[in-house]
Amino acid sequence: MQKQEFDLINKKTLVEIRDLSVHFKTMDGRVQALDHVNLDLKEGEILGIIGESGSGKSTTALAMLGLLADNAEIEGRIEYLDKEIINSKDYPKEKKMRKKYKRDLDQRLAEIRWKEISMIFQGAMNAFNPVHTIRSQIEEVFDIHGTFADISEFTDDDLIDENNLRADAYELALQEKEKTENLNFDELREKTYNDLLQNLKSRIPRMSDSEKRKLLRKNRIEESCRLAGFNKKFLDSYPHELSGGMKQRGIIAMALALKPKVVIADEPTTGLDVITQAKIIKELKNLKDNGTIKSMIVISHDVGVVSQLANFVAVMYAGRIMEYGKPEDIFLKSKNPYTYALMHSYPSIEQTKKRIRGIPGSVPDLIDPPKGCYFANRCFMAESICFDKKPEPKMFDENHYSLCHFDQVNEEIYNSSIAQEENIAWSNNAEINETLVEANHLTKFFTVHSTLTTNLFGGANKPVVHAVDDVNLKIPRKTIIGVVGESGSGKTTLGRLLVDAIEPTKGNIKFSIVKVNGENIQVDLSKTSKYGSEYRTYRKEAQLIFQDPFDSINPKMSIFDIVAEPLVIQAKEIQERRGKNAVGNMKEENDSAVVSLKDKKFDVKKEIYNALSTANLRPPENYAERFPHELSGGERQRVSIARAITLNPSFLVADEPISMLDVSIRANIMNLLIDLKNEKGISVLYISHDIASARYVSDYIVVMYLGQILEFGRSEELIKNPLHPYTKALISAVPSIDPNWVNKNLSIVGEIGSAINPKKGCRFYGRCVFRKDVCKEEDPEMIEVDGRYYLCHFTQEELTPNYTMKEAENLEEGDLREENQDD
Repeated sequence: MQKQEFDLINKKTLVEIRDLSVHFKTMDGRVQALDHVNLDLKEGEILGIIGESGSGKSTTALAMLGLLADNAEIEGRIEYLDKEIINSKDYPKEKKMRKKYKRDLDQRLAEIRWKEISMIFQGAMNAFNPVHTIRSQIEEVFDIHGTFADISEFTDDDLIDENNLRADAYELALQEKEKTENLNFDELREKTYNDLLQNLKSRIPRMSDSEKRKLLRKNRIEESCRLAGFNKKFLDSYPHELSGGMKQRGIIAMALALKPKVVIADEPTTGLDVITQAKIIKELKNLKDNGTIKSMIVISHDVGVVSQLANFVAVMYAGRIMEYGKPEDIFLKSKNPYTYALMHSYPSIEQTKKRIRGIPGSVPDLIDPPKGCYFANRCFMAESICFDKKPEPKMFDENHYSLCHFDQVNEEIYNSSIAQEENIAWSNNAEINETLVEANHLTKFFTVHSTLTTNLFGGANKPVVHAVDDVNLKIPRKTIIGVVGESGSGKTTLGRLLVDAIEPTKGNIKFSIVKVNGENIQVDLSKTSKYGSEYRTYRKEAQLIFQDPFDSINPKMSIFDIVAEPLVIQAKEIQERRGKNAVGNMKEENDSAVVSLKDKKFDVKKEIYNALSTANLRPPENYAERFPHELSGGERQRVSIARAITLNPSFLVADEPISMLDVSIRANIMNLLIDLKNEKGISVLYISHDIASARYVSDYIVVMYLGQILEFGRSEELIKNPLHPYTKALISAVPSIDPNWVNKNLSIVGEIGSAINPKKGCRFYGRCVFRKDVCKEEDPEMIEVDGRYYLCHFTQEELTPNYTMKEAENLEEGDLREENQDD
C-alpha cells in the first residue's frame, strides 16, 4: 500500500452520509431522486461522482448544503465533523413545525456554507451577479460571515502577505525592465520586494482599524485569486467582460475565499474548451496537493475529468450508487454493467477508431421505480432475477463494491450485443466526392458597440471583431468536416455563414443544388436573389442543428408540430419539386398517372414519422403528441435533428450538438450523424470543442483560431501527427479515462487572445512557445505537407521550442491577451 493511500484511510472523516433518500413532491407523485445513498469523504480525499443526468449527483451535493427545493422530503442523515447537519428523525410531521425546523436548519448551515463547505457551481455566468464586479461578490462572503469584524484577532504579521508582495514585485520589476533593458531582472525583483515590504511595515502602525480590515480583505482576495489561477487584474471587471475560463476561475476564487475544508465542484469544466479544461483540472489538483483544499467532491458527466482528479469514484444511476471504488477499479476494472457500458460510450483519441455504443433506453420512471434493479431494462446482462429482486452490494475489497446480482461483467455478451454495429462505414476519402459547399475568402466582421466619440472620430481604429477572416473551405458531398478550437475561435460564426443565418462581410459561398429538371448547378449566394427558386432550394438543402436543445425548440408546441414546421413553410416548394421530378421520370403517354401524381399531396404525417424514426425516436407515435418538457436532453436534441432532416437536406451544420448531453447520449447522437452521412448522403459541418468526438465522427478536421484556419487535414492523420503548434496543444490537453495517464506539459501560454482589430503577424504569436520575431512582423503562409495544410512560418524541422518564452510562461492568465492588443 502506498503512503498516500495509507494516509487517506487513517485520516478523519469530514463528511458522512448515511441512508440518504430524497423525494420531491410533484403533482404527478413523489419522485425518488435519491435512494439510500451512503458516502464518506475523508480529509485529503477527492471524491468523484459520475453518472447520467437525473442520476442524483447534484441532489446529493445540494442536500449537504441544505439547498434543496421546498418540495423535497429527506430521509437519513448527513454529518460534518461528527456534527449532524441533517437527521430525518428530527424532521417534524406537522406543517407548522416544518417551517420552524427549516429555519433552524438554515441557521445551523449558515455557519457551515462557504466557511466550512463551499461550492463551485456549474454555470459560472449564472453563479455571478451580472451587475456587480468580481471583487464585490467575493467580498460579500466576508460580510456575511463577519470574517474581519474583530480586528483585534489579527496581528501585524497577518497584515503582511509575502506571496502577494512578491507577485506585486514581479509586475513592477517587469515594467521597469521594459524601460531599461540592461537591468538584472532577478536583482531588480528582489529589491522591489524588499522596498514594498519595508514600506508596508512602516505604514501598519499608523493604520486605522478600517484600513487594516481593508488590507486583510485585499490580501485574502488576492491570495484566493492566485491559488485559483485568476488574474487579479480582472477583479474589478464584470462577469460579462471575462471569458468562460476566467469566470470559472473567479468562481473557484470565491469558493476559496474563506479557506473551507471541503469544496464541492459541480461540473467545473462543462462547456469549457480543452485548453481551459486542462488548466482548471491542473488548478484543482494543485489546490488539493498544497493543502489549500482539505477535501473535494467533483461532480461531472465527463469521466476523463473525474479520472484525473479523484481518489475514489461513486457511479450513480437513478438515485443509487451502482459502483464505488478507486479510479483504477472504476475506469479500468469495472464490475458493474452500468459502469462498463458508460465507459464504452466515451470516444477516445488514443484508441482505435471504432463504433461506440450509447446505453439504449432511458432512466426508469422514478415516481414508480422498478421492483428489481433500476438498470435492468437497459442492461445487456439482465436476467429474470434482475427484474424481480433488488441487488445487494457486493464487496470486492474494503473500498470497492458493486450494486449488482453478478460478480463480473460479461464482456462477451456486451461485444455480441454490439457486433452488428461494429462495421461502421467511415469514409477513407480515397476518392473525393464532388464539392457541395465552397467558401472563398469568407469574412465576417462585427462592429463593437463603443462610445459616441469612438464612432464619430475613431476612423480606421474603430473596434471591429474579426470573427471569420479570409477563410477558404470546400465541403464534398457525403463528408463530415469537424471544426475544433477554443471558445472565440470563430467556429459558430463560420457555421452560421454557411447556412446564410448571417451575411458575410466579404467573400462568397457557392452551393451545389439539383434543379427540378435534374440539372446540377452551383449557386453563388452573393449573386442569388433571396426571392428566387434557387435560393428557396438552398434554404431547404442547408439546415442548422443548434447547440442548446432547451432553447432551440418551442416549449409550447408538440413534437409533431415542431418537426412539421419546416414542411409547412416549404410545402409549396416540396410539392412542386416532387411532382416535376416524378413527371420527368415518366413516359409522356401515361398522362393520367402524371396528372394524378401532380395533384396528390404528400403525406405530412408519414414524413414526420419517418424523420422521428431516422432520428432514433422510436416508435414515433409515442413522441408525436408529447411536449419538450416531457423529454430528456438527448431526446430533445434528437427532435432538433428530426426537424432539420424533414426536408431531406444535403448539408447540416451541427453546432456543438453534444456539449450539453451525457456521455452515453453523446454516443447515440454522434452515431446518428454518421448514419445520416452513410445512409442519406448528407454532408455535415460538425462544430465542437471536444476533439475526441470530432475525430470520431469526422472525415476531415479544421482547426480554427481567432477567425483563421490554422490546420486542415484528414482526421486520423491530424490527430496522430498534428503539424501546427496550436493543434499539438489542443490534443495534448484532452484528458484520458486512464487514471495513470499523465498530462503532458501544455505547450501554450495564457488564454485565447482578442479578435478585435488583430495586429499584423501570426494570430497565435502571443501564446506560442515556438515564436520568433518574424511571427510578430509578417503574416504566415499556408504550408502543404502530404495533402495537409497548416498556417505557420516554420517547417516541421524548424518547430523547436523558443526558450525565451520561459519568462512569459510565468505571466498570469490574460497578460498576453493585453500584450497582443497593446503591441
